[in-house]
Amino acid sequence: MTTAEPRWGSFDEFYRARMRRVARRAVLALGDVGLAQDITQDAFLQAHRLWKDIDDPDAWVVTVLYRRLAKEADRQRRKRMALSKLAGSARALVTDPTVRAEMREDYWRVREAIDRLPGKQRVVIILRLVDEVSEAQAAEILGISPSSVSTHLGRALTKLHRQFGSQGERLFSQIIEEGETTA
Repeated sequence: MTTAEPRWGSFDEFYRARMRRVARRAVLALGDVGLAQDITQDAFLQAHRLWKDIDDPDAWVVTVLYRRLAKEADRQRRKRMALSKLAGSARALVTDPTVRAEMREDYWRVREAIDRLPGKQRVVIILRLVDEVSEAQAAEILGISPSSVSTHLGRALTKLHRQFGSQGERLFSQIIEEGETTA
């Protein structure tokens, strides 16, 4: 491998330019700011350690991040589903009255629906609809075939459409915007 692209000059420059955007996507995928920031920091820490060996830092960090997010999203989904059965719903997990008051019903409905998606479906939705990467790029990032990307996206959209119908796109856009301001 060759050294990192000269346009980045240094890892610090790369980190400052890309950290916030990458963290936003992680928050959107997980819905947990702290955990998303930890995973994002880990991806950048790995990049720092391997900086001289990375050809394309952007692609490398995104690949590491999304693969970890898919695994973590599955773990979180299993945990939330178990807790949800005990607590009645994901809303009951938020105990701070101020935070609860700020949460809109639509946000929770969509957030819960996204949280119920399997990890790869959730990550594929973010890659394709938020990051607007191609099917081939998403496949490369996740280490799966393009047809698997298409299948995961189709299944996720079908589930969301069944639940929200024509309102789904508008509600999902609101969640994306809130994810942008959370990170």
